[in-house]
Amino acid sequence: MPKNKKKDTIFTYKDNSEDLAKDLHDGICQQLVTILWDLENLKEIDEKEKFLNAINQIGDQLRRVINDLQQIIYGVCPVLIDKFGFLEGIEIWAKNQLESRNIQFHLIHDCEQIFLSRFVTGQVFRIIQEGINNILRHAEAQNVILTINKKDGKFIFKLKDDGRGFDPESVETGLGLKNMRERVAIIEGDLEIISQIGEGTTLVIQVPDKGDDNR
Repeated sequence: MPKNKKKDTIFTYKDNSEDLAKDLHDGICQQLVTILWDLENLKEIDEKEKFLNAINQIGDQLRRVINDLQQIIYGVCPVLIDKFGFLEGIEIWAKNQLESRNIQFHLIHDCEQIFLSRFVTGQVFRIIQEGINNILRHAEAQNVILTINKKDGKFIFKLKDDGRGFDPESVETGLGLKNMRERVAIIEGDLEIISQIGEGTTLVIQVPDKGDDNR
């Protein structure tokens, strides 16, 4: 194999491996952590009916994990987006994750459709997914609001919770935040995290609408 072609192959393999690591961390791993928590909570349920309902919910979660894993294997955007479109797909996923933990999810938008490519919507979905997983782990929130609108040639996604908030300067940059920043850079967008102790947290993602080039 020519030296340049071999080098290109190595870089392609590295990029694909990093993408796979992001998808596994932001999607599958976080969903499995949630399932583990739910399994631990089964020990606290005494009533048979509530126990069976909890088992059914865990079964549904595992089926979603299997579906997502299949989509990662085949290299396509999340199955819910393909099946329902971005708006309905993200709403279904978020409600399934949040409302099983008594957190209300609200979707507010002024867009009938999100005209972004499958790749871009897949990246935005994963960023929002990681944001919601962070809310489940840390926020102690009761409500989560996702607002989507278009302004000045950009789609703006705002994920806001009414949880305990945090000091952004005091939080170490973990793999989740690193992945979010890398994903938004790939799609030439911007990411801002606004938080204050006792005031909740807002995640703002801005993505340029590139018209025909982005569809």
